[in-house]
Amino acid sequence: MANDNLSNYRIKITQEMFDAAVKEVKRRSPNLKPHFYLDYLNENARQVLGFLGEFSCATYFGYNWKDYIREDYKLADKYDLIFKDKYDNSKGYYIDVKTETLPSYDLLNKVMSKKINDDEPYGRRLIHQYQFENNLSNYDWILFGCFLRPNAPNTNWSPVGDYWYLIGGIETERIKQYKITIETPYGKSYTEPCVNVHTSLLRRRRKNMNVTFGKNLQINCSNETFYQFLGYLANHPDDINIVYERNSEQGAWGNESRIHFTSDTVRNYFFPLGIKVTAGLNSIDSRLNCNDLIDHLYKLGFQAGRKQDLATIRKNIEADYSHYFDQGTLM
Repeated sequence: MANDNLSNYRIKITQEMFDAAVKEVKRRSPNLKPHFYLDYLNENARQVLGFLGEFSCATYFGYNWKDYIREDYKLADKYDLIFKDKYDNSKGYYIDVKTETLPSYDLLNKVMSKKINDDEPYGRRLIHQYQFENNLSNYDWILFGCFLRPNAPNTNWSPVGDYWYLIGGIETERIKQYKITIETPYGKSYTEPCVNVHTSLLRRRRKNMNVTFGKNLQINCSNETFYQFLGYLANHPDDINIVYERNSEQGAWGNESRIHFTSDTVRNYFFPLGIKVTAGLNSIDSRLNCNDLIDHLYKLGFQAGRKQDLATIRKNIEADYSHYFDQGTLM
């Protein structure tokens, strides 16, 4: 996680969240069917952490966690959360949240930074066989999170003041490639049959990042950074070339969208802020491939090539962020 730290990916647990989670566990207990049993945390505490994971995940992505408290638990829930697409509010993504505990801060840091090997202990995230076979089709994404495990087993541990961390998420379509197993990749056995998802495949965006584009989160930044970036794109023809090839009209695989950058400005300034460019070739310092972004640029008045109509684009910039746009034009 270059240029990052754990504070970008965590939510602090409040007393109100904890009290609500305890209440929901009591309400749901008659209908509860646990999938994994743990020897280091009693079942009630584990279920509380599950609710706190859902509340935290909603908060992380800018939603009110209280909106996801159910009226009753007569029927099993098909999903935990629904997140609306930021640019097409009619489209929703069904989310399942899975929360675990990790036994040490060093291990937590290793998992969060993806420095852990997928094939070593704690290198994979688990989904129980029952959920894999019966529930996976209900979700679009599964998001994995964690807490730092309490020191003593089965205590009356309270996570108030501690943090829930977002490890990352993966589309359910990608999970379907996995097979159910009881065997770990490091020569032991799981307590229950499950699929074990590689941590290296998980993706996430930073907390409170308002703008995201691309399947690989090529754009994952604040509104302020994004509009400054738009301003830079709109007024630096010597550095920028927007390329949009409609390959599908010629029978090719699909449209290709990219922006070429001649100088190292974007790589040095914007990359650490969430604009993920990749290395270029020859006279191209770096490039940004993202169909979703290019489509959005066209809606704002951008066009293919180097020269942009700055006045037209600026008219389409939200007034609250015009200051940042203007900053970008002057960089």
